[in-house]
Amino acid sequence: MEEWVRFSQTQINLLYDSIRAAFVPDELEILLSVRFGVRYGAIVASSKTDDYRVFKLVEHYNAKYEIEHLVAAVRDARPSVPEFTELAEAAGLIQLPAFSVLQALARPLQGGTVGQDPGDFRRKLAVRENSLCRIVIDNRRFGTGMLIGEDIVLTNHHVIEKAIAADGESLNNVVCEFDHRETAQRVMSPVMPVQATRVLASSPFAEADQAVEPANTAPEFLDYAVIRLAKRIADQPIVESGEPRGMTRLLENSPELIVDQGLLILQHPNAMPMRLDLGSVTWRNPVRIRHSAHTLHGSSGAPIFDADLSPVALHHAGYETSAVNQAIPISLIIADARAKGISL
Repeated sequence: MEEWVRFSQTQINLLYDSIRAAFVPDELEILLSVRFGVRYGAIVASSKTDDYRVFKLVEHYNAKYEIEHLVAAVRDARPSVPEFTELAEAAGLIQLPAFSVLQALARPLQGGTVGQDPGDFRRKLAVRENSLCRIVIDNRRFGTGMLIGEDIVLTNHHVIEKAIAADGESLNNVVCEFDHRETAQRVMSPVMPVQATRVLASSPFAEADQAVEPANTAPEFLDYAVIRLAKRIADQPIVESGEPRGMTRLLENSPELIVDQGLLILQHPNAMPMRLDLGSVTWRNPVRIRHSAHTLHGSSGAPIFDADLSPVALHHAGYETSAVNQAIPISLIIADARAKGISL
């Protein structure tokens, strides 16, 4: 028997308070119409007070065992509200590690304290999730990418290599699918597909990357591609009347990873809906890092973050004969793209 999400009264109260603080009635009217095709007035009469209408709205979806639908919609519209991310976790939309685990991962190896705030972490995570996309080529699921500019996505070169036209820049049948998520009950979020049109900067993988040993040491092989989308989406809302999607900026002075440092990865393994996994750095040389996070085919191009959710590496390889996973330091990608005339 399928298990349905049913919120506790405490969670119901939190959802009620958060919606009431984050939306005005007209915005809820638009959100319900666009996302679900229903009128707010069909759920509760417009003659009632605003507070009462929000109360009945939450009650309506909870009674229908569809509370995760409502939570997904309000979180997409207001990703900056950490309470919506907290409730999304409770509804199975995302699976965050325990905050104590994150603190342990973040703790500097030399000792010290961690100042990460759970609410701030949730806000950052919402932006990172909204930046993630599944790369689809010729209707086949191929990899993962991350929105790093208004209309710019970063992924692996090998993910889109076969779709590059003869001119070396144009892309054929490459689509970036954003918001590919699902709840624990397999309820899917609406996906936004955007065509990718051309390659702005790239670097191929090395022959040495095809085997565990010896590891590549050549700095000219970074297996990345910066690709342009057909339209700007970072400044556009995920749902009408919502906040802008946002993007994940690459840091000019990207933090350097060291062995045993914790990390997080957002990915679309095997073309599945978005997944988050934890791991740590197990080895590194100047141009490659190896890590213990779980990945699959389709994870290529997935962003790797430190525990502050700063992007620090780009996953690009896993090996069937070994537990080794490999990534490229973001700092090298930024420098290489700049040398080719592209500032990230």
